[in-house]
Amino acid sequence: MSWKLLPIALKAVPWEKVLKHAPKIVEEARRFYDANASGKDDRQQAKLITELANQLENLIAVIAMIRVIVIISLFLSIAAIVLAIINLIK
Repeated sequence: MSWKLLPIALKAVPWEKVLKHAPKIVEEARRFYDANASGKDDRQQAKLITELANQLENLIAVIAMIRVIVIISLFLSIAAIVLAIINLIK
């Protein structure tokens, strides 16, 4: 995938909905695993789904942290621009 397409791809994902529903996905995957742990194939599938749900949960946490970092960086950048403009005016 081209790096130019990354911002478009990130905007296409409804991150608010993903963040909102991630805990429910993890909970349902764990419940599915517990309910289907009887058969070997079912158990493997349930384990895989649980692992994927855990990875999704970790991904969501990282995305939330990155979001905060981007917002802080934005405000710091704005403050730096304002200070630079003030120094230019003086």
